[in-house]
Amino acid sequence: MPGQSSSLTPPDPAGTAYVGGFAGQWSTNWGDMTCRVEGVKVYCEYTHDQGKIEATLSADGKTMEGQRAEYPTYSPPGDGGRVIFRLSDDGNTISGEWWYGQDSSGGAWTGTRK
Repeated sequence: MPGQSSSLTPPDPAGTAYVGGFAGQWSTNWGDMTCRVEGVKVYCEYTHDQGKIEATLSADGKTMEGQRAEYPTYSPPGDGGRVIFRLSDDGNTISGEWWYGQDSSGGAWTGTRK
């Protein structure tokens, strides 16, 4: 994301080894979602409005926060905005929120690992 520091360090693998992390396939209330993790970045694609997410992991690897973008404009506030997910302790569910733009109302986003 523009304006974010690149000095972030990846989560300690020993601290998150017992969970699968955000990488993988999810069944969510906004459609099926596939995520991949590259260092501290998480990239997801989901079926609702051909959506995409680019997020940054927290130091413990259990939270990701970033931006979502959806068809047709892939731009906030109508087709994009902030998103945050938290990973359950067992790594099998996610819960989070999404917003129109950076802080206009949005809603809940939940999912289960496929």
